[in-house]
Amino acid sequence: MNFPILAAEVNSEEVNKVYFDLPSLKTPYGTVYPRESNFTVSSEVSMILQFRVMDFGMEHCTLMGAIPSAADLERSAKSVPVVSSETAKIEVWFLDDNDVQLNAETLSYSKRPRRKALAGVWGAKTDQRMQISDTFECSSRSLVTFEFACTEPECYIHFTQDEDEPIMAVFISQASSIKRDQGI
Repeated sequence: MNFPILAAEVNSEEVNKVYFDLPSLKTPYGTVYPRESNFTVSSEVSMILQFRVMDFGMEHCTLMGAIPSAADLERSAKSVPVVSSETAKIEVWFLDDNDVQLNAETLSYSKRPRRKALAGVWGAKTDQRMQISDTFECSSRSLVTFEFACTEPECYIHFTQDEDEPIMAVFISQASSIKRDQGI
């Protein structure tokens, strides 16, 4: 599982506003940032996620989304996600990032990379881990950037991205791209 290196909100009604809110903890060993980040999408707010593709030879990628059941969340003491309806329909777009790492401190709706192609539609709901995109080619060490946007006026989803079990996150699943010799 490959989790985003950047998660940032952008707002279509406040196109120049930067929503940079990265909590940190100062320690004697330096500043520590948590692995968790907020994921919020509404009719005005889109979510930008950027991933660094890892692992040579694992260059077939699929975008995935996972929201655990309420029972699993309760057992783990994690906060329950807020979803506006039984299934929030969220369009997911590939963005044209030119393989440049985005800076959350300057990213706004007006400065986000342009949409390149629709990656898929996520019917986000609890108790489900699902494939959001078809499998796509992703070169090792490259960057892949997505925008998550609601398709309906009353759409809303909010949760804290968390890599620990039960996983509540959007992530990339990588699979082998190495072709095996057919003659052996």
